[in-house]
Amino acid sequence: MADTVSLQHAMEEAAVPSSRARTVFEDYFGLRHNPFPVVPDVLHFYMPEYVEVVVAELMHAIETRKGFMTLTGEVGLGKTTIARHILNKLEEAGAKTSYVFNTLCRSDELLEHINRDFGIEDNGGGVSTRLAVLNQFLLEQNASGVNCVIIIDDAQNLSEENLELVRMISNLESDTEKLVQILLVGQTELDVKLRAYGLRQLASRIVLNAKVRPYTLAELTQYVRTRLKSADPRGIVQIRQSALALLHKLTGGNPRRANILLDRALYAAVAQQTNDISPRVLLTAASEVGMALPRRGGWKQWGAVAAGLALIAAGVVGYSSISQLFAPVAALDAPDDMQAKTSSVLREGTNEDKVPMAQTQGALQRALPADGDSGQESPAAWAQEAGGVDWTAIDTFLNGYQLHEYRDALAQALAQDRFDELATEIAQATSLQLVILPSALAEPLTEYTILSYRTGRGESKSLLFWKPDIQVGRFEVGYRGEEVRSIQRLLARLFLYNDRVDGVVGHNTRGAVMAFQLRNGLAITGYPDPVTLFLLHQQARNMLWTVQVGSFRSQENALGLRASLEQRGVAARVVNVAGPDGQEWYVVRVGAEKDRPQAVAIRDRLAMEPFAGKELMVLPIEGEDIGALAQTSNL
Repeated sequence: MADTVSLQHAMEEAAVPSSRARTVFEDYFGLRHNPFPVVPDVLHFYMPEYVEVVVAELMHAIETRKGFMTLTGEVGLGKTTIARHILNKLEEAGAKTSYVFNTLCRSDELLEHINRDFGIEDNGGGVSTRLAVLNQFLLEQNASGVNCVIIIDDAQNLSEENLELVRMISNLESDTEKLVQILLVGQTELDVKLRAYGLRQLASRIVLNAKVRPYTLAELTQYVRTRLKSADPRGIVQIRQSALALLHKLTGGNPRRANILLDRALYAAVAQQTNDISPRVLLTAASEVGMALPRRGGWKQWGAVAAGLALIAAGVVGYSSISQLFAPVAALDAPDDMQAKTSSVLREGTNEDKVPMAQTQGALQRALPADGDSGQESPAAWAQEAGGVDWTAIDTFLNGYQLHEYRDALAQALAQDRFDELATEIAQATSLQLVILPSALAEPLTEYTILSYRTGRGESKSLLFWKPDIQVGRFEVGYRGEEVRSIQRLLARLFLYNDRVDGVVGHNTRGAVMAFQLRNGLAITGYPDPVTLFLLHQQARNMLWTVQVGSFRSQENALGLRASLEQRGVAARVVNVAGPDGQEWYVVRVGAEKDRPQAVAIRDRLAMEPFAGKELMVLPIEGEDIGALAQTSNL
């Protein structure tokens, strides 16, 4: 059944608007919804493996009409969310359900709540009258083959009188089976209460006592990443593994506490203008919600850090006055893959951090010295005397742009790994803009003359010049300009921006820029800097369009459609993609066209074929080898 649901339908479902006001961070990061709400969220329910087992056991006990079950655990472990998930599954299966969450009431009121939620008309009367009406309803449903289920949440608040009423309801049965299944959901106090001597008859009827527990670090990590992916399929918000480890220590693996802390952390990230949920951002949030910090082992320094954050937030001291507090956690606040190298990478004034390597189109050149090492008048003069510069590489690069007069200035910039002054001077004189790219991003750009070099940190960078058709200065939220309109069109062409092309910088525009920067491994600022603008033009210009014919959960079904198309002489391919629901989809696509009208023509021709009625959506190509597809002929 699920395989007949199209990816387009899943996208429409994911975009259903909510009446709830959006948070600041939802707008800032362009999130579909709040990934970490502080109320139960059945729509985006995540189940670790152990919860799947709990749900399966409870569902089996209910479906086989075992009678009486309990689900208990500490506050904030997801009991209500599990109960509502089970409620939804039961209703989908055709069961009649009654869900009670107000347990601070008298026995007659409790029975009234149960009956009303079953849809039984209440004509008043006491407990005995209502119980008789309920019994008649259950007998009728049982005769029709319908299973009836009562779920009572916050059951630890039930009085002994109400628990005795629950026992009486559980006694309702036919000659062969229970007429109603009862699930009590509550905190661990419910277990204690049920051990009371006066409730031993009720306790003896419990066939399954399911338990929930805190998440392990692995479970919490998967929980956070799953919820983020659902709300943020573009992957704007990033959370480090070191932050997840701290989150687990701060919350003890309690998902509600994790939601509260991460909800606040997203606000803190907006305030700090970062998309990176680092330990420092998490500690800022922890200090704001009053969450206790770890105090043992290697985590003692967090107390001092949190105190510093509180002083900064209160405006008592400036960041520079308190920055020494962060020295013990510098490594934890560095990117995860850099932590082992932090001590050497952060050193200043060493020669090894200033020595770049020059290369042209992949040909490695000899090292240039660090600034001032030689005692000569300039790096270029030193390099010429020592024979340390491959002037042929530099001349070839500059001649490609008719910039030969800047050869000494470029040699000096390479030696110092500082290009701002040179870039400004050339831009003012020629309108050419210097772009410094990671070499991996420059490799496909064969139409440009490129000079590659290696920084002292071992990073391979490439230089090129281009002449942009727009200039970007301001880009704050609310700014209006034609250059903004051009950027919005480019982002829309890459399927990253789906709002109005109005020339006004909004949170969605900045979020789309951030998504593009994340996709390309650039610094995520939300500002279209020269590198971002260059790559945006390149990728939008080279965008290919395709016709999506169908989407399936099953690879077998997708391959079947492809075979059907190929029997009719239509070349098709199957691509594995992640849908907006976070699930894996197999999509069948036809064509790889440079112009959208060509793809539209293919769609129109396919619509006339016998297999019409499929999706037939014209989409920009993502997640495929565009270089290989560019060689594909039209249909």
